[in-house]
Amino acid sequence: MKKTSRREFMKWLSAVGLGMSTYNTWGSMRMLSMTSMWNSATFYDNDYKALVCLFLSGGNDSYNMLVPLDNRAYNDYATTRSELALDKSKLLKINPLNTRGKKYGLHPSLQNMQQLFESRHLAFLVNIGALIQPTEPEEVRKKSVPLPLGLFSHSDQQKHWMTAMPHRRTSVGWGGRIADRMRDVNPDNSISMNISISGSNIFQQGESTIEFTVSPRGNTFGYYNYGKEDYWRYYVDYSRGIDSLSEARYNDLFRDTYAGIMRNARDAYILFSEALHSIDPISTAFPESRLGDAMKRIVEIIQSNKVLGFRRQIFFVRMGGWDNHDELLNNHEDNLRVVDQAVGAFWQALEEINATQNVVLFNMTEFARTLTSNGNGTDHAWGGNVFVLGGPVRGKRIYGEYPSLALKADRMIYRQALVPTRSIDEYFAELAKWFGMHDSDIHEIFPNLSNFHEMRRGLPFGFLQV
Repeated sequence: MKKTSRREFMKWLSAVGLGMSTYNTWGSMRMLSMTSMWNSATFYDNDYKALVCLFLSGGNDSYNMLVPLDNRAYNDYATTRSELALDKSKLLKINPLNTRGKKYGLHPSLQNMQQLFESRHLAFLVNIGALIQPTEPEEVRKKSVPLPLGLFSHSDQQKHWMTAMPHRRTSVGWGGRIADRMRDVNPDNSISMNISISGSNIFQQGESTIEFTVSPRGNTFGYYNYGKEDYWRYYVDYSRGIDSLSEARYNDLFRDTYAGIMRNARDAYILFSEALHSIDPISTAFPESRLGDAMKRIVEIIQSNKVLGFRRQIFFVRMGGWDNHDELLNNHEDNLRVVDQAVGAFWQALEEINATQNVVLFNMTEFARTLTSNGNGTDHAWGGNVFVLGGPVRGKRIYGEYPSLALKADRMIYRQALVPTRSIDEYFAELAKWFGMHDSDIHEIFPNLSNFHEMRRGLPFGFLQV
């Protein structure tokens, strides 16, 4: 029989849908020295902060999300993108505060995001990607610098964004590493700091942290019909069966661990359900999409914090459908509209519950797409653009250096993929700093960060008010 570690066993249980809320107490012991500084009673003064990760799985063609409008820059864009270029007259104009008069436009589907940008709640970070150290295109061609493993691979690049360790393959994510160090911030650890609306994921897995998975639709937190009554007594018998299995004690390590996980998951389900039933219904109308449902669920959980008492939470939601090797224009238009409507409703709901200053929504995707067409779509590339939204965001700004999109521009390689000018480490480090991490811990969580930036010098970008 294959030897299996307890952590691997617990991850397997999470994958089969138990909605785990527990922590690996064995692994927690060696985290004690790192978490001792996080005395929630003295350090945080009862504040609340939430990071919301929106992962666009497949690779967002982000140079059709944010487009230059100045004549020369747009003409370069239009020439390179050929039949994939968007009509300049249909782009939604934005007026950044920090681009020295350079004009940009958003995809026509992004009407809510245009308004959020102009109202200084949303910002863009440009030509960002997974890097090990600052890298020039000629160094890529000569292979004279270390490059991220599996550079154009979906699975590898998704892991790099989720782990911030492009130099090696690991199943521990940077959201999980943050939760490992900050777990004592929350007064009750019966429910994980990390809550996923999209199932098990690497981003939220830590050495001692396991995400708590919830459903975007309905009140289905692990035990779908636990506690219900019905005419045929099915739910009653089901609930009793769960209780019997959960409360049992076994001499076998794995059976006893399994029962303990079921017991904690059941108790977390009950706690979550009661908390959600205690809040006032949200009046904001969310779009009828899976992403809309997920964003509504996150707002409800944030609102229920009055009962649950969290001080820090990290949410994860994934939206697929971005790997558009074919039918890019139509698919991208539809996908961006779904995102725009969900993000717009999310912000409106945060305003409704008076939580805009407590939440930062940030976008991840494994890579951008090639600027040239493959005939009717685009292929895997590298550096791209992302957005951040929240009350603490210094919005109406574009951070980083928007690259030239000309066919023979300096940062172009292969089939017009862009070598990133800024690293994901800098992006994530600033989010971690706002979340409350100490500079020394930030450098431990992001081991390549010092190749790009030292936190003692301040924020890498300055897109957040810290």
